[in-house]
Amino acid sequence: MTDPLKTLAGNSRSEELQGLNAAARSLVKDDPQKAWQEAAGLLQQAEELGDVSAQASALHTQALSRMEAGDQEQSQSLAELAAERYTLAAETPGYCEVQLLRTKFALSGNRPEEALSLCNDIIDRTAQDEPTTTLAEALLTKAMVLFRQGRHAEASSSLQHSGEVRLLLGDKAGHAKCLNNIGLIYEAAGDFAQALNSFMRCLEFLRTNDIAMNGLLSACLVNVGKVYRELGETDNAVDSLTRGVEIAEQARHLDQTGVYVSLAAGHSELGLIHRERRQFQEALDAFMQALHVTRSEGMRLEKVAKSGGALHEEAEVLDNIGQTYALMGETDQAFKALNQALQLSLAADDTSCQASVLTHLGSLYAKGEQYQQAIPLLRRALKFADAMALRRPALEAHEQLARALMGAGQATEAASHLLVVTELQRDLFRSDNERRLRNLTGQLELEKARYQADVYRQLNDVSLKARQEAEKEVQARTAELERAQLEIVNRLGLAAEYRDDKTGVHTYRVGNIAALLAEALGLPQAQVDLIRLAARLHDVGKIGIPDTILLKPGKFTPEEYEVMKHHTTIGARVLQGGRTELMHLAEQIALTHHERWDGQGYPRRLSGQDIPLAGRLVAVADVWDALTSERPYKGAWDATEALAELRAQAGRQFDPAIVEALVQLAENGDLERLDDRMPPDGGCPGQITAASCGDRPCSRDPQSGVRECHPLYRGANQRSLAGARRGPRGADRAKPAGAGAGPSVRVCARRRIRATQPRVRARRTAAVLRSRGPADQGADVRRTAVGQAAQERLCGAVEPDLRAPA
Repeated sequence: MTDPLKTLAGNSRSEELQGLNAAARSLVKDDPQKAWQEAAGLLQQAEELGDVSAQASALHTQALSRMEAGDQEQSQSLAELAAERYTLAAETPGYCEVQLLRTKFALSGNRPEEALSLCNDIIDRTAQDEPTTTLAEALLTKAMVLFRQGRHAEASSSLQHSGEVRLLLGDKAGHAKCLNNIGLIYEAAGDFAQALNSFMRCLEFLRTNDIAMNGLLSACLVNVGKVYRELGETDNAVDSLTRGVEIAEQARHLDQTGVYVSLAAGHSELGLIHRERRQFQEALDAFMQALHVTRSEGMRLEKVAKSGGALHEEAEVLDNIGQTYALMGETDQAFKALNQALQLSLAADDTSCQASVLTHLGSLYAKGEQYQQAIPLLRRALKFADAMALRRPALEAHEQLARALMGAGQATEAASHLLVVTELQRDLFRSDNERRLRNLTGQLELEKARYQADVYRQLNDVSLKARQEAEKEVQARTAELERAQLEIVNRLGLAAEYRDDKTGVHTYRVGNIAALLAEALGLPQAQVDLIRLAARLHDVGKIGIPDTILLKPGKFTPEEYEVMKHHTTIGARVLQGGRTELMHLAEQIALTHHERWDGQGYPRRLSGQDIPLAGRLVAVADVWDALTSERPYKGAWDATEALAELRAQAGRQFDPAIVEALVQLAENGDLERLDDRMPPDGGCPGQITAASCGDRPCSRDPQSGVRECHPLYRGANQRSLAGARRGPRGADRAKPAGAGAGPSVRVCARRRIRATQPRVRARRTAAVLRSRGPADQGADVRRTAVGQAAQERLCGAVEPDLRAPA
């Protein structure tokens, strides 16, 4: 049988390592080097303990710290090792978190297929589990990879799934962001109707849920304005853009973050609308405001937080400023702005922006009839556009290059580019018509899909709720069963104890003494509490021992002793089959608390460390309480004599370390204080849980010492008190009320005085032991002359070991 205490000790150590690892991980952002060092130490301890789960957690923390320190290569290696350990430990949550970390390495290394594979691995492993943030992030990352690959429909589907997961998690802000990002995907695909629908859903969700996210609100309004501009509804576009810019400006004045990108985009879109309306000065003012925002410190910090830079936005704004200056006829200002834009796009390695700026620069040179400067720039622009499959920029580059070639007298080449222009225009016109048709037919399919999704979601919610309620009921029934099992066994133990201990508190005292010993030996608090409860059931097997043997004064015959020894195996059988750690430990204690350190005990003749620790603890606690308490077959020993006996049996009957711990408790007065305490829950003797005695705890009159019990225990306690009133021969009875104090009162008083004498002697002994040195205490032990003669003088010793036949 597995030792429950060893299992608990291992679990406690594992939990401690996990807690330390969590503390180390919290240092990753602020002090990655310290986090690395602490995780390295925890990894070594986990390897010594053989705890694979703790090893995986430590490696995970090391990977995060290396990534924060900029050592991506080592971080990636550690993440791979952590994933392997998590797999061995069968810990899906940790494994998925590490896999998500590895997707970042794949993306930064321009390995989209690897990133996609890792995301799918996470999604597959968590598909049947409860939704998690890791799943939502994996779906978002997958959508980003698919979007970059131009797989817009799959990207939109993955992003919708991520939004649903975040909604189940209660992350309303994350769900709103997903709606906005879905709109961006549709916008990039040219599906402006669907894009507008997603943006409107995002705005409605923010409004109905009263989510205060000015950054997202302003971004969504700006996106709505961009779509309206693409659809040619410029008035609606201006209204939406103006509102988005106002909200972003208000948030910026309140030092709120996450608004600078949408603020710059809003000003830029307003500038484009003004330029389309040929309101060049208004357009230039709007672009200048956007440029001011892109060059602000807030914009820089916001882009850094998103692992990017503001160069792309600044280059685009300067490109628009250059085009506006060109339309206004201010060529020098146009060249200046466009050259600045080109330098920034080169620094940002932004190919699409370079294609646009080069096209506009080449067009500006061509207008000034500087064809030799224009043609190379336009060829470069066309090369970038073709490389990225940007059809509209390619169309513009072909058109401007044809004009420059015509001006330079290269008509043949110019004609070839014009043919390409015609083909591109035809393709774009056809694709636009197809997109419009898809939009019209897609609206119906979308409504059908939404209806089906709503029905499925409702059915799923009902199923999930039913499953959760069923699980709660099972848990409640299981807990109720365990409480009933404990209550039944506790009452058995109490009934057995009342047969030879009229006070009924022996089991309680043994449990508390064993717990004090466990605490003194440094066991974790969870184990101490478990031992306190389990030890109370150590003699439950006495329920199967006949009264003629159990209550016999003096020593047993060999036959009686053999019968008495069966109480250990009877108790183990009563307790076996329990499903909790408490019941397993109680079974172990009942079976082994009469084993001896020298191997001469029973029932299995275990010796030394082979005896479970709990059994060794209860053996000492049981003998101490039995020696210092009065029983039908013996008087109460003096505490000094009891300590001497335990010392004499150390290394023979008892574990020497536990005996020494008891001696220290006695010298410190802990046993004295323990004797004077009632059960901590105020309940009946032998009570396991406060709940088992109901909501009316037992109480004791401070003057008379009479205990008033809850009705559940009143019968047992009244029978015990009735026995006390009968006296030694049952001749004395309580007199009727008003008859005065009779013999019954004197008998009860004598019994109460005799019951308190061991505690008084314990207090005196503790005081004497504290006042004397080791030499004096050794002299006391020698003067005790403990042995068989002393046992016989004291009417026999503790049952059943010291009442065994000679």
